[in-house]
Amino acid sequence: MITIDLLPEEYRSKIRPSLKLQAIGYGFLAAAVSLFAWWAWLAFGVSMSLQTEQASLESELAGLVPQVEYNQSLQAEAAFHAAREDTLATITSSRVLWTQVLDDLTDVVNQGHEDDRHTIWFDDLSAKVEDRVGNEQRSFGLLDAQGHSGSGEIDQISHFLADLTDREISGLSGIFGPPSAPEGRRSPSDPEVVPSVDFSFPLHLDLLPTAEREHGASTPTPEQTENTVEQSQGEAQ
Repeated sequence: MITIDLLPEEYRSKIRPSLKLQAIGYGFLAAAVSLFAWWAWLAFGVSMSLQTEQASLESELAGLVPQVEYNQSLQAEAAFHAAREDTLATITSSRVLWTQVLDDLTDVVNQGHEDDRHTIWFDDLSAKVEDRVGNEQRSFGLLDAQGHSGSGEIDQISHFLADLTDREISGLSGIFGPPSAPEGRRSPSDPEVVPSVDFSFPLHLDLLPTAEREHGASTPTPEQTENTVEQSQGEAQ
């Protein structure tokens, strides 16, 4: 149904919204303005701050990447050299310094001659390193020599072999096992040479296993060697 108000405008009643509707409208308007302000703050405030921080972190990362790569290369190089050092240490611990062996043997001979314990010289000397099994025994190497003792008695050979096992005199006891019991052949007397009588004897030293050479060999004391020598002399007589 259509209603037409024919009253003049000055007599018409003014139509106004209720206070409740006005409050709801202003509330929606305030919420919309607040949301717009919050979006603007996110878009222009926080976003710009995050972009600035991101650019700073990316710049810092770009500077750290070469350092990390360089550190990784150094670690790889250090690992390579450590492995190489371990290999060299293994090789060094398993080899025998034959020059040092000859020096030690020469020291024993010279000191014994100076102390009048023995006068020893050699015709030949051979040495080798090996790792083989024969006659149910394992050999790691040996030193062989044909020697002479400038005395008509076998005691000087006993003293020489005892000096070889004395750690205070010789370093051979940490490389070779104990020598065998003294044995030899007395040469005929010749007044035209000095000494006129000598004993020729073989020297045989077995190389110790690598582990024992590294940690020190368990060798008999000079007293034990002297006792063994005396027993052998008694058997020879």
